[in-house]
Amino acid sequence: MLKKTITILILLAMVFSMVACSSPAAETPAATTTETAVEVAPEPSTLNIFYYQETMKAGMDKIAEAFMAENPSITVTNELVTADHAVVLKSKDAAGQLPEIFVTGSYGEKALKSYIDAGKIVDVSNLKVVKQLPQNIQDGLKFADGKIYNVPFTSTAMGTIYSKKLFAKAGITTPPTTFDELKVAVDKLKAVGATPFVVAAKDGWPVGSQIWEPLFQMVTPNAWNTDMWAGKESFGTNSKPIFDFISYVKANADPKGMETDFMTSVAMYTEGNVGMMFYSPNMYSVIAGVDQAAADDTGFFSIPMSNNAAENKVLNFASTMFQISSKANMESVDKYFDFIINGNGKNIYISDIKQPNLYGITYEADAIQKDADALMANGNFNVDYQMVNEPDGFWQVISTVTQEYYAGIKTYDQAIAALDKGWKDIGTAK
Repeated sequence: MLKKTITILILLAMVFSMVACSSPAAETPAATTTETAVEVAPEPSTLNIFYYQETMKAGMDKIAEAFMAENPSITVTNELVTADHAVVLKSKDAAGQLPEIFVTGSYGEKALKSYIDAGKIVDVSNLKVVKQLPQNIQDGLKFADGKIYNVPFTSTAMGTIYSKKLFAKAGITTPPTTFDELKVAVDKLKAVGATPFVVAAKDGWPVGSQIWEPLFQMVTPNAWNTDMWAGKESFGTNSKPIFDFISYVKANADPKGMETDFMTSVAMYTEGNVGMMFYSPNMYSVIAGVDQAAADDTGFFSIPMSNNAAENKVLNFASTMFQISSKANMESVDKYFDFIINGNGKNIYISDIKQPNLYGITYEADAIQKDADALMANGNFNVDYQMVNEPDGFWQVISTVTQEYYAGIKTYDQAIAALDKGWKDIGTAK
């Protein structure tokens, strides 16, 4: 708890009046000095934290409770919004209710430009947790103005999770590394009566964020992003193989994909008759919440869209980076993150958040994360550049467009036109 000690020096001078007669002058006592320490209670403050990662909920709630126990003058509230996250955040911003700590989901310089220009988010370079990062990482987080606007929190991989038990039943001895190998695996799963894929297409984001976006980074050079911002590029340049892959997945997935939401897809997977889903390794805790045995039996591999195995790399990206509102009490913010990374909250991070991070926090990797770590340790990953530099909230456009393509509402050409228009509309609005 913040304690401010104010030392008050009080000089007590006792002055006696002189008698207006010929009597002797009164003897004046020596002056004394008294030092008094006064404890002043810290000013109350509130940290409203806004995020969208379902898998972080248990950890974030435990962190908030433990932090407030140590810092009773600081109130922490967590708001988890998974659906329409970007829309809800913009509504809060428009109403002047931007949370003190929040996740935009798009962390690049252009994506955050509107917040920076309006003075709505602040430089976080002086936070203890940011200053303790290696200098090369700090330099990498800096924008053109030399400031840092993102507080790294978690990173993760994006790829395919699969049932080891079902693969073994189908005679699939190793995860597929090419598209042709994937087709063989799909046929083998069908032969034993299994459903190769389940896709939570009702929610949209599992198609856009978990399939389309990692594949887009796989096939798109970084320079495309700069040219797209300059109005010189189109999604049509690189996206055809991705939409073809989505069509293949749909043809071999549960036919009720448009009726299937996220948690329903997890429940279907744990029943033991679905071979694969497209999610991140942090799905372990979600699956374990339904069926521990199914979680322990789950593995991970990159999405094999191409027949060139070297191209089929896992996408490694910063899944959570927090932005700090200019209205936040920075002393409280500093304490909050320091509590998590260096204080008693670190144990909660290890036990409940347990995701890759930039702070060197080690954790006991679960079954899915072990496979992902092994892949990334061999350099088999792409570093995200496209997602981090897309317009703020553009992931929502991707989710809607790919969902409509999956549903058959949009053709490939219509999907490309909608993506190009969505980028232009959001990008120029900045």
